Amino acid sequence: MEKEGFLLDIDYITEKDVNGKEKPVIRLWCKSKEGADFIVLDKNFEPYFYAFPHSYLHSYGHEWDVEEKKGQIENICVDREGEEKGVKRVEFCQKKLLGVNRRGLKIFVEHPRHVPLLREKVRNAGITVLEADILFAIRYLIDKQLRPFDGVKAEGEEIELGYANTKGAILASKVS
Repeated sequence: MEKEGFLLDIDYITEKDVNGKEKPVIRLWCKSKEGADFIVLDKNFEPYFYAFPHSYLHSYGHEWDVEEKKGQIENICVDREGEEKGVKRVEFCQKKLLGVNRRGLKIFVEHPRHVPLLREKVRNAGITVLEADILFAIRYLIDKQLRPFDGVKAEGEEIELGYANTKGAILASKVS
């Protein structure tokens, strides 16, 4: 099913998957051209931030081996409420920093609330952390190039949520 409308608001909720793991779910609050409210749920978006050598941004520090730091970051864990939380995965990336394309790391985590804890651990390892302060819902808007009160198109499966004043919901497979 495909649904189009105007984006009114965005937030996220936390749901548990089949294994009991908490997972963030983006909620887009929308209005159709006919005036009906609907919600788009996107369970596919993952929280992340970046890591680069200090030398890319500052006059101090040295350039480090990206391969070596990737392994180091993959092993970082923090304790949150008696549970160990670690990095979900680390990918190599290219990002323009101060006008120059640089190779760095894109660090994915399980839940947005793990970002501040893991960000500090990465920073304490002597690595420059970027974009870890961007709120999860805002990151979604940026990455999907969406703007409030602008058009939004969602493809996916129609589901029932039971929220008041909504005429339906879509579990999205694609949002644009």
